[in-house]
Amino acid sequence: MLVEVNVKLGPQNVPLPDVAFWTAARKLEGLAWRVAPVPNLAVEIWSEHDWETKKRQGEARAKVGKYQAAGVELIWLIHPKNKTVEVYHADPNTPTQTFTIEDELSGEEVIPGFKLRVADLFE
Repeated sequence: MLVEVNVKLGPQNVPLPDVAFWTAARKLEGLAWRVAPVPNLAVEIWSEHDWETKKRQGEARAKVGKYQAAGVELIWLIHPKNKTVEVYHADPNTPTQTFTIEDELSGEEVIPGFKLRVADLFE
């Protein structure tokens, strides 16, 4: 089922990720006013204007920090312009990984067995 919802990360923090995934363990029961609990996976597709200024870049990076602080286990930032995907984890001390069109993304522990070629995102 596809539904547009905001994700409640905190009392004053309800962003709208481009794509979100919840495992069965994190049920969407009580979905009210289209505000969902913290997802297991959040995907952001950064537009060209996100990179026009350092201020916009800072705002985009701050959103990643909010997802991490809320406990989103896996965060994918898709960069169509340079055809890369940055992968972040809930623990901000985990190194960021950058994947190119030669690489394959993994669902890791969030979606065990899920694989996606980065090149497929841009075809």
